[in-house]
Amino acid sequence: MYANFRDRTLAAADITLEDYVGKKDPKDTQEKYIVIAEWFKEHLATEEITTDHIFTAYKHLGWQSQLPPDPAQPLRDLKYKKHWLDSGATRGSYRVNWSGTNWVNKMGASTEK
Repeated sequence: MYANFRDRTLAAADITLEDYVGKKDPKDTQEKYIVIAEWFKEHLATEEITTDHIFTAYKHLGWQSQLPPDPAQPLRDLKYKKHWLDSGATRGSYRVNWSGTNWVNKMGASTEK
C-alpha cells in the first residue's frame, strides 16, 4: 500500500522527478539531496522534507544503493556547511532557503536551450 501511495503522490507533480533531476544533472550526494528537496518544494508544494522524502526519491530513481550510511548527514551538511537548508518546524525536517533555490536554479543552465 505504501508504494502505491508514494507513486501516486510523486506522479501528482507537473514535472516528473526523473525529468527534473535529469535537467539539473547533480554530480554528488549533496547536489542530489538539494535537487530532490527543491523538486518537492517546487512541484509537490512540500515545504519541509525529511530523510523519508530523500529515501522515497532515491528509491523511485533507483538510487537506493547510493544512499550514504547516515542518510541525514547530507541534510545537516546542506544546512550547516552549504547554508542551502533551514530547520523545519519539527526535529529532523528541513526547508530549502533562497540560497538553495538559487543554487538549484543555476544547475544545468549551461545545458538548457
